[in-house]
Amino acid sequence: MTDFWEINVRTEVRLNFLLKHSLSLSDFLQKAKLLHVEVDVSGKYTTYRLTDFEQKRPIRDSSLISKEDKKRMDAHPEKRIF
Repeated sequence: MTDFWEINVRTEVRLNFLLKHSLSLSDFLQKAKLLHVEVDVSGKYTTYRLTDFEQKRPIRDSSLISKEDKKRMDAHPEKRIF
């Protein structure tokens, strides 16, 4: 079984790749499936789960960004990706 930090890093690497190469939200979701990332945007938080690893709980998007990036996104919501 892989530990939380390893899964968190793998998720972050895959999501950074997706953000860099996606043109829209639908493109992001389509490419996420190909990279075995399950994305749930239905709730208050966007959550991610790697389907090729055993995970007890999905990872929230807020846990993948630094505090500095969070402050910047809160201050300038118009600069968000999607």
